[in-house]
Amino acid sequence: MFLFSSRKRSVDAVQLQIRRLLDLTLERRFGDADSRRRSGRYERSLPVLLAPWQNGSPIADDAVFAITENISHSGVAVILTQPFRFPHLCLGISTPNDSEASLCFFLGDCKHQAPLGGGFWSLGIELTDCASESCPQKLISLKRLAEGLHPGAVEAVCV
Repeated sequence: MFLFSSRKRSVDAVQLQIRRLLDLTLERRFGDADSRRRSGRYERSLPVLLAPWQNGSPIADDAVFAITENISHSGVAVILTQPFRFPHLCLGISTPNDSEASLCFFLGDCKHQAPLGGGFWSLGIELTDCASESCPQKLISLKRLAEGLHPGAVEAVCV
């Protein structure tokens, strides 16, 4: 039996965490917003961790870092340096300017992927659940990798 109340709680949890993230960051604007979309997009460039999600757990060995292109209440578009070959994923994101410097993890489905040129790919992700709330014990393998998302975690190297 499918319970609509559990799906609504998952969507509400995703939207609450995304709203918190949007409130803690500054929007960047380049030209007019695309009015053809069903939901509003907020342009943010934040580092994220993507890990394939298979059999109810993340696969940390295949995790990659990416940069967000835009964020909506139910999804994220990211830019990668290679195509992402898995249909389901876990997305880790650090909430900047937050005194706790907490990490938030979401479960999602890959919706579309397109080459951008120059070796970059765009990936559209529909967020389906807040993994930080629904299955925190399964994220242990990703937490160490996700520490690299915090500003200052890795020093910049200039040559």
